[in-house]
Amino acid sequence: MAGSVPGSPAAVLQAVLRQNPTVPYTSSQYRHATFTTDPNMPFLPSMMDEVVFLPQNAYLDANVATAGTVAAGGASTAAVGALTSGTTISVDASLGNTFTVTLTGSDMLANPVNPADGQRVIFAVTQDSSGSRTLSYDTAYEFSSALPAPTLSTTPGVTDYLGFVYSAAAAKWRFLAFVSGFS
Repeated sequence: MAGSVPGSPAAVLQAVLRQNPTVPYTSSQYRHATFTTDPNMPFLPSMMDEVVFLPQNAYLDANVATAGTVAAGGASTAAVGALTSGTTISVDASLGNTFTVTLTGSDMLANPVNPADGQRVIFAVTQDSSGSRTLSYDTAYEFSSALPAPTLSTTPGVTDYLGFVYSAAAAKWRFLAFVSGFS
């Protein structure tokens, strides 16, 4: 079964199996989910996904409040959030899991508001036409000795990707991934 319905991690998704019983799924249960009716799952969910197996003859119905996509038989995605470069870059984690920003100065990435435990976010950080912009991190970002705060690419127009996961117990966004140099 494949199909998509509008939705986002912030939306309440009510999945109704057209066979008994009715199963409610909420955004807090499955912020990052792959819904499939195939127990052999012939696709690879992204690192952002949890897998929710539905019966072979399931029908996914949805009641959603905001934009994005939830696909039965495919990966769950939400809209990419565009952030605004400035002295402090504000982030609302309830609006998605992927954010883009083009740096126009030496900026600080503010602590994201409205996080969910286990939420994963990716920041695509692009240098403007001048390049050599820097990014610092507010107090809720945590780096390790194995993966310290990255030095961004300095070439104009180049994009670096930073990945974090939120730990509610630590109240920290833990740095998990850095890939640089996309033009």
